[in-house]
Amino acid sequence: MIERQIRPALAEAGLIPARAAWTPLSGGRTNKVWRVSAGGEDLVCKYSVKDSSNPLFPNFPESEYRCLRDLSGSGLLPELRGRAGVPGGVALVYGFVPGDRWRAGAADVARLLSCLHQLPPPRGLRRPATGSSGLREHALGILGLCRSPCAAWLASLEPRCGRFDGARRCLVHGDPVPGNILRTGGRLVLIDWQCPAAGDAADDIACFLSPAMQLLYGSGPLDAAERAAFLAAYGDQRIAARYLGMETLFHWRMAAYCLWRVETGSQEYREAMKAEVSALRARRPAPDSPARRRI
Repeated sequence: MIERQIRPALAEAGLIPARAAWTPLSGGRTNKVWRVSAGGEDLVCKYSVKDSSNPLFPNFPESEYRCLRDLSGSGLLPELRGRAGVPGGVALVYGFVPGDRWRAGAADVARLLSCLHQLPPPRGLRRPATGSSGLREHALGILGLCRSPCAAWLASLEPRCGRFDGARRCLVHGDPVPGNILRTGGRLVLIDWQCPAAGDAADDIACFLSPAMQLLYGSGPLDAAERAAFLAAYGDQRIAARYLGMETLFHWRMAAYCLWRVETGSQEYREAMKAEVSALRARRPAPDSPARRRI
């Protein structure tokens, strides 16, 4: 077990006592995470391996470390204790955040993300393409990784929208899904920072509002009132308007990602893809196709 392999390195680095109690934490689909208890204190140990194979949510432990380090004391994320090189990857140690996964209150998440997006990104983060042209190329690139007949059908659903470029780059979490937001002590905290970026704030908005991500990690797609409450509470109507202008492109890209996940073995993403296509159709009706039966 990797836990037994990394314990000595963490003890030697003085990050975790050798006799601490380790309890696996559920929820993460990419990294291994434990709650570590010792001397009346609870910490989290996260074992990560760099992996850029995921076309939308890459795994960069060094970027997570930089965010935890540079945003220390902000209250937006757990407090970093340190890191250690371990066999095959990196182990991050940070304070355990007691609380519950986010379930309701979209406006609260909007205010959390608004605070985050006002911060400058740490150096060295990835810089994804932004704007309508960047979104389009990214979606087509993901579809290019897919091999099923459904890929051609999704490509035919490409939405048309106005041109949106020149976004101000800010710190984006990259994966603000319900499972990565904790409610603790009357506030919200973002966890799992493995794919942050110096990017467009609209990307984080799209990820949280995504029907697919809400279906997979929350209680189901948000209704129109919840989406409206989120956008109203975000506070920067220029960014909210930018998101709305590219909304169909965001749904299209997420549908492409869900198809890629289905083809790589995650069958739970099939229903998530349907949810994104439904949202895309609701905002821009598209011609039907026999390939629709293959979803």
